[in-house]
Amino acid sequence: EGSFGAAAKNSVGQVVDASPCHARRPTTTFPTTNQDLPDDQRWSLYHDLLENKQSGRLARGKASELLLKYGISRQTLSKVWKRGQETRSQDGRADVALKRKGHSGRRPKCTMDEVEAAVKSVPPHLRETFASLAASSGIPPTTLWRVLQTRTLERRTSRLKPMVTDKHKADRVDFVRPFVRSTASGPMRWDDMHDRVHIDEKWFYLTLVNRRRGRPRYDYNSRTMWDGKIGMWHFVSVVPAQRKSKNRDRGTPVTTPVAVTKPVYREYLLKHVIPTIKEVWPGRRSEPIYIQQDNARPHVEVDDADVTMAGCSDDWSIRLVAQPAMSPDFNVLDLGFFNSI
Repeated sequence: EGSFGAAAKNSVGQVVDASPCHARRPTTTFPTTNQDLPDDQRWSLYHDLLENKQSGRLARGKASELLLKYGISRQTLSKVWKRGQETRSQDGRADVALKRKGHSGRRPKCTMDEVEAAVKSVPPHLRETFASLAASSGIPPTTLWRVLQTRTLERRTSRLKPMVTDKHKADRVDFVRPFVRSTASGPMRWDDMHDRVHIDEKWFYLTLVNRRRGRPRYDYNSRTMWDGKIGMWHFVSVVPAQRKSKNRDRGTPVTTPVAVTKPVYREYLLKHVIPTIKEVWPGRRSEPIYIQQDNARPHVEVDDADVTMAGCSDDWSIRLVAQPAMSPDFNVLDLGFFNSI
């Protein structure tokens, strides 16, 4: 009598009476921690609260069960429930996820607008690498990389060469002048280029292919739209494997790229390009057809005897023309068709 006894805490965090005279029912203490509850557990807690709600209130004893289940305090439980109800009433959809992402850590030294302005102030020829762009703009390469990953800035690859000389400019004007023609009524108009076929080579996934394309138009003979696609031919050959490996045995047929030389280029023109044009061309064979190529070294001359003979056979008039140097924008394949496919 008159003794309050002694209290002790066991290994599971329960406070028990150590007095030998009184055996009291243990009471549970709920652990508190500074760590945030993960998003998956926050969502699970919110769904448990919704399931155990009766007339807007938790059933008796359910709160204690949830506190033990998730190892949280009553303040955390209240915050999760309040956050879910507020977002549900505002947006029509509950959101109890943490807001720490993007709102914690060291603040950036410069904003996205400042980074964008600094990048735009750098000349294009100094934006080719991260090192040169960082040195010219004063922004660290790591910051530029992070901005690029967020899609705020996007990289662009330009295959055009703007370093043209005065002679190149004059050649470009001379090349396009015949495309401006006068009409019977007097005003000038641009040529429709229905008599042009653009050819070029391009590496695609380690495979060099040769593509030919004309301008789409309506075919009055078949009464259908012609898409302008002449064909695509791979510069490859199938040869037997010379050595055995883990992927194949010796002698297995393998596909290897072929080096494009003038004889190879001429062979593709004679066996593939010109015969296909004669087969699919929607216009009359008596009208001239121009195969436009650039000035790459493997290309044949525009007056090549074999190509000229093949183009003029069977009453056709197919000729080779060369576009000006340093003018890839005169070829629809370089201008955008290769990127689109």
